[in-house]
Amino acid sequence: MKYIVRGRINQIMTLGAPVLAFAMALWMGNGANVSGRVQTSLSMSFIVQLFGIYMALAGVIVGMRGNCSLLWLFDRGYRKSAIIGMLLTAGFPVAFLQSFAVISGLFLTGYLPGNIVPFAVLGAFVQSISVSAAGIFVGTISRDVAVLQWVSLPLLLLGAVAINLAGVLDLSIIAALPFGVGMVVALGGLDNSMVPVFGAITASVLWTSAFIWLSVVGWKWSSRAA
Repeated sequence: MKYIVRGRINQIMTLGAPVLAFAMALWMGNGANVSGRVQTSLSMSFIVQLFGIYMALAGVIVGMRGNCSLLWLFDRGYRKSAIIGMLLTAGFPVAFLQSFAVISGLFLTGYLPGNIVPFAVLGAFVQSISVSAAGIFVGTISRDVAVLQWVSLPLLLLGAVAINLAGVLDLSIIAALPFGVGMVVALGGLDNSMVPVFGAITASVLWTSAFIWLSVVGWKWSSRAA
């Protein structure tokens, strides 16, 4: 956990992202009708994980590989599956808390109706696991920080598209995308559309499993081997 919140950049991403997302939701939803405020509030509540823990976890792995911390752990008997498991266990609670902070703030300010909050919280929890696994995967395949900036973009953009288009495209389409589960659970739960909700959760489990498997397969202990 300390590696995730240590360092100025990681602190900005983990602690500053919820504040920025909350402010953006208030600004973008100002003057909108109830439906518009809900859509904006949910989008910011879930996208915060991508600009927070997703990038932070990827940066942690690149940093630990660069300063030989991973080799230090290897010499002490840690294996890649154990390290990936520890990073995932430490990362997804932070991702969930990032979304929970935004959801709570928007509910308290009246932007997010109370009847959607339980579904939004559930969606944030499920999404936090897949986002954390994706961050670990991106960090695994990135040789250094310069490469990380480019490697992280495809999933980051795909997640942003899935989240922001959830109110436009059919939920079954959003459900199949890596980070669409939060929006699908929130909107589908509110409308009692359980089929896309279960589909989104299933897809999220599959994406998470794929990210973890690819991380194990592509793991590098040092930047020289990357």
